[in-house]
Amino acid sequence: MGKGARVTRSAPVRWTFPLERRNWLIIGAGIVLLGLGYGLMAVGIVTRYDHPLALVVAPIVLVVAYLVVIPYGILKRWSSSGSGDASQ
Repeated sequence: MGKGARVTRSAPVRWTFPLERRNWLIIGAGIVLLGLGYGLMAVGIVTRYDHPLALVVAPIVLVVAYLVVIPYGILKRWSSSGSGDASQ
């Protein structure tokens, strides 16, 4: 260090995990939807291969789970004024 240089210490950074309980519940609901979608897709294995549940409903449920519910659970930020209150 050069002459006259000062070393200042800043306060330690406090890091908190960004996902709250509500986020995990939404992600859990997305995982349940994934199970439901794959279960509906398996209906085509057990019954006819061209069952409407396996060909139409299951892909829609999977797309909604993968592209809507799980990303929403990850990206949603709740207001800091009532982070644990579910009545908002």
